[in-house]
Amino acid sequence: MSWWTPADFETGFRRMVREFNLENNEWVREKYRTKTMWAQAFITGDFFATLKSTSRCEGMHSYMKRYVKHTSTLFEFMHAIDRALDSIRQLELQADYQSRFLKHVTRGSPLEKIEEDGAGVYTKCAFERFRKEVRWENLYYCNLTPTLVSGGGRKYTLRRYTRPDRVIEVIYYEDRALMQCSCQKLETEGIPCRHQVCVMKMENLVSIPRGMVYRRWTKDAGNISSYKPCYRVNEKERELFRHVSLRVLCNRLCELDSKSDEAFEEAKRRLEEICHDIVNNRFARTDSNSWQPCPNGNEWFDREDIGRDRAGRAPRPTPGRCGHCGRTCHTIRKCPYINMDRVVVRNRGAEEENTDYDESDEEAIFCQEFPYLQEAWDEDDARAGRLGQRDIALNTWNGFDLNM
Repeated sequence: MSWWTPADFETGFRRMVREFNLENNEWVREKYRTKTMWAQAFITGDFFATLKSTSRCEGMHSYMKRYVKHTSTLFEFMHAIDRALDSIRQLELQADYQSRFLKHVTRGSPLEKIEEDGAGVYTKCAFERFRKEVRWENLYYCNLTPTLVSGGGRKYTLRRYTRPDRVIEVIYYEDRALMQCSCQKLETEGIPCRHQVCVMKMENLVSIPRGMVYRRWTKDAGNISSYKPCYRVNEKERELFRHVSLRVLCNRLCELDSKSDEAFEEAKRRLEEICHDIVNNRFARTDSNSWQPCPNGNEWFDREDIGRDRAGRAPRPTPGRCGHCGRTCHTIRKCPYINMDRVVVRNRGAEEENTDYDESDEEAIFCQEFPYLQEAWDEDDARAGRLGQRDIALNTWNGFDLNM
């Protein structure tokens, strides 16, 4: 019944009602009123990604039952869901690997070229469905001379072997690389039907017309970077978007920098520099859709050539600096001066609260917090004999004066 038309459904339904005397059955009347929601003849042509009823939901429920038990606590339930999601991701990665790196065997096929093209475009599961349609196309025959239709298309009339009463019409639009079949399998499932494959053979095509390839079933379906949106935005809408974005940022900048004179002067200076650079065309657009300052005003330059020598070699990476003290050879996470500054601040607070605070205790506090510095200082004192440097190091550390 999948190939029935709405007229065929009406004829068959009325014949069934008369045969079983169901004219007064309320359930049959209700089903007939909602025929457009369940009858295949009325939903053919609508794309549902091969989903029927609640099969996808029930399949996911049966998969989750392997990990989730009715006796599990909420804590165990969350861990079980994480394990189930990890398993699903692993299966997806495995299927993606098989689709990309395993080659399908197409030898012996009557349409080997078309199958090879389908194997290179579709995923593994989608290609198996397409191969089934290729195997069934030999049951159909069509007229050798197509009929021209409006729009520049060529219409083929197909009939099935041993069933000449069933007529299928396929229109091929060469300029749009698209075929339209009366069975509407392409519009319903997203895979070219056997009738369209038969027309590909009649047209002597060696690949699937790209207008018939649904991106959902291709190997690049999960690659967001390869997706190109079908819509276009005109320049006025782009300009309006940029204007609104800059206005929002400027409002936020005004709110923050108007609270102090220093922030106001800094923001004003930088905005004047940016306006001066834009007016003098100091910014050039690169091929990667990013803006870079142009050294000569109107010249384009390649961002990959920045910092390279005459031989084209990239410069050596400079060692990273700590975000706290500015020194090299360590990061802010392993900076030894952060804890020292905390001790300095803590000692200042204690000095303000306790009037009996003795400054001579600072050395003991430092030696307790940083014993490795005490050992280093002892070695320096024994070697150089300059004891005054310890007092200077204790009283002044990283720009902080403890006696202030």
